[in-house]
Amino acid sequence: MFHVDGTTYEYGETILKDFLMHFINRHLYPVVLLKTTEEVERFADATQEWQENTPFYQSKYEGFGELFSQFRKTTRVIMFVKDKGEFKEEMGQLKDAARQLASRDDLRIARVSSKNVISDLKDKYGLEWFNDDSSNMMLLIKKDMNNSKLITKKYDFTLEVKPMAEWISEASLEPLEELSGTSFKIISRIKRPMIIAFIDRDHYKYGAESVQAYNAIKQVALENPFYVFTYTEEDRYRATKKGKWRRLTHI
Repeated sequence: MFHVDGTTYEYGETILKDFLMHFINRHLYPVVLLKTTEEVERFADATQEWQENTPFYQSKYEGFGELFSQFRKTTRVIMFVKDKGEFKEEMGQLKDAARQLASRDDLRIARVSSKNVISDLKDKYGLEWFNDDSSNMMLLIKKDMNNSKLITKKYDFTLEVKPMAEWISEASLEPLEELSGTSFKIISRIKRPMIIAFIDRDHYKYGAESVQAYNAIKQVALENPFYVFTYTEEDRYRATKKGKWRRLTHI
């Protein structure tokens, strides 16, 4: 158990030193403050491990190391706020959401408040990162192991009505999501009916049928957003049946 600011958080993950330290760090310092354009760009690169510099790591940052390359999903969230006085409530909501989701090893949340930095980023990335008429918003960037491209999604404070933690959880998933320990943790939080497909696209005999099934399920998933459609390849399913699910939580 971990107790901070009057709330107790239970650590029920794999007992590995690095993961435990990250769990504590994400609760003590739930939101990273990014002060330069270069810091924001490093944080936004979900293909690379973010190098923590919070006071919790007083002497030396101890990262995930080689395990990071095995993560099935990496997610970064950045809040852009030019007017801290006007969006004080939203900044508080972001901190609460970050603590609610701090058990996710794949997720790190940050905030940018420098007007100059936000203006520079908006000029550089335009509609890829920002809505045309707003500089006060939230951006989610994620990398899934089975997708070579970074995926970005936007949360506009003036338009979005969902609570931040709920939006972050939903935006972290794809219409057809690969089932892993991380995605299962996200799905359990949003509490939607889940459909699981067991496929083997590399099977010597049934690979073609698995590909057809994958494509069909993906189309159905796009047309039915109120359900969570997932799939797992046969080799990963066998690993879970052999009692390796705890390890899959982080990859």
